[in-house]
Amino acid sequence: MREQLPAPDFNTQQYERPQLNWICGRAAEGAPCRNGAGSNGTCGADFECSPALEKKAGETKGRFRCTRPRDSGGPCADGPRPDGACGRPVPKCSPARSLRSRRDRLTGFVVALTAALLLVGLGGPWRGRLINPGELSLQHSGSGFRHLAGAEGASGGECAVCHRVAASGLAALTQAALRSDPGPFDFEKLAAESAPNMTAIEEGCVKCHRQQREPHQPNVVDPPSCVVCHAEHRGRAALARTDAAHCVACHNDARSMLDAAVKGRTLPAHAFELPMPANVVQFKPPRTAAGYLHPFSSFWNGHPEFQIAREQRRETNTLRFNHQLHLGETVRLSGGSKLDCAYCHQPDGSGNFRQKLSYQAHCRECHEVQFDARNPELIVPHGDPAAVHAFIASLRTQYADLATRRGIRDAAAARAFVEEQERALLQEFASARAIEERVFLGTKRAPAIARAGVAETKGVQLFNGCAYCHEVVPAVGDALPRVTKPVLPERWLFHSPFDHRQHAAVNCEQCHAASGSRDTADVLMPRIANCAECHRPAGGARSDCLACHQYHRSSLDLTPARKVSAVK
Repeated sequence: MREQLPAPDFNTQQYERPQLNWICGRAAEGAPCRNGAGSNGTCGADFECSPALEKKAGETKGRFRCTRPRDSGGPCADGPRPDGACGRPVPKCSPARSLRSRRDRLTGFVVALTAALLLVGLGGPWRGRLINPGELSLQHSGSGFRHLAGAEGASGGECAVCHRVAASGLAALTQAALRSDPGPFDFEKLAAESAPNMTAIEEGCVKCHRQQREPHQPNVVDPPSCVVCHAEHRGRAALARTDAAHCVACHNDARSMLDAAVKGRTLPAHAFELPMPANVVQFKPPRTAAGYLHPFSSFWNGHPEFQIAREQRRETNTLRFNHQLHLGETVRLSGGSKLDCAYCHQPDGSGNFRQKLSYQAHCRECHEVQFDARNPELIVPHGDPAAVHAFIASLRTQYADLATRRGIRDAAAARAFVEEQERALLQEFASARAIEERVFLGTKRAPAIARAGVAETKGVQLFNGCAYCHEVVPAVGDALPRVTKPVLPERWLFHSPFDHRQHAAVNCEQCHAASGSRDTADVLMPRIANCAECHRPAGGARSDCLACHQYHRSSLDLTPARKVSAVK
């Protein structure tokens, strides 16, 4: 039911004006006077009414009539005085301030006090401590940071490195606040503002980071500000901690990924290359021509398969190697033990990666290059065709040294030993060139044979030539055969850091299915499914983006690494 507003008995002349600063002193008694208090707090009481002069027809003087309103008691019995003045004067009172006025005065006092304190605080030497929202990170604290940023002895200290006006006066701070975009009074912009793009504060960042890091991939269309991911003033260790939500904001947005892919097609391939140490060989498949468009929300939910597995990349290393054979039961070391992954793939000094493989450390025990089954101690040099040629050309000297090692001291007996070995070689090989061809190009293996003075027979077959493991180009004319040097990649997923120490409890075969591989071209790297078994909330292992990805790109060197395994 609707109520009539105002009420029928409402009197607009009645004193009910709470918007004024002063109220009649009798308001507390429920009977405020008609005029109320003045704007300056003076009592406005005078008389209860203003008598009206009434003249009847034919009268010249008339008479005064009481006009006291009905809600104040109506016309009084005494009536007006003969001179027309009200006969009932209203006693004066002491007006009181209204609630509105008291509230305004309190607000004004608080504002003035706050402004005064701010002026004193911002203008004094303790300004930095006053406006600092929290403790700086370890990276941005101390004399070392000031030295790196070139701010030693500068006014404003650490603050001035990032905040350019920190060392300025109050006027400069005010101007900087008013000139910001969006400004403090741009309420619509502030309400609609999302993650900020690169701003003036990054000028402080590049003082230190310009020669160390490029913040974003070159195809990012709207690079976010550094402070979006790296929030300062949140404690000593908070700077490097970033939320995966920052990554997902772009990588789970189809529009952002498409824009980045379109921009990426206009950039040269080397713009996306990450530098590696000069002595590190990486397996580097070419960048996908269309770019990376697939949006996803997390590593375990929609993350694209690793490119090596997704595109079924093959290793093109010319070294012939069979993991299945070496890990099987037929291959044994000299002591009879079975080969395992750890025999060749040993941790480096950091523990993160594996040491480089080498013939001397990992292959020589089973694959020494020999040519004379009667004298297995004669070991052909490995790794240099010129040294192999020189060895074969000096066989008479090699046999003489062998006679000495066998304890033949008599000169005549030593000569007879050398001549006997040469005659035996001539029965098998027509010339030194034939021996050289056998060493370089031989692929057949002779049965195992015991070494002189060694009781046990080696558990591997001996006397295989270079071509058994290597790609060898035969000699033409007087030139030596050429042995293609194998290139063994050391980094496979080179965008991602990896620490084998944290995976020591996992069996190698669980991630690298080596025991079934018979082809050197097999790339024995894990798939997403292997990793996601643990790297997901249910698996208990860390699963945020930065667990595997290094976001920042180095700006020192965008050239390829020294050697890169070719891929087709």
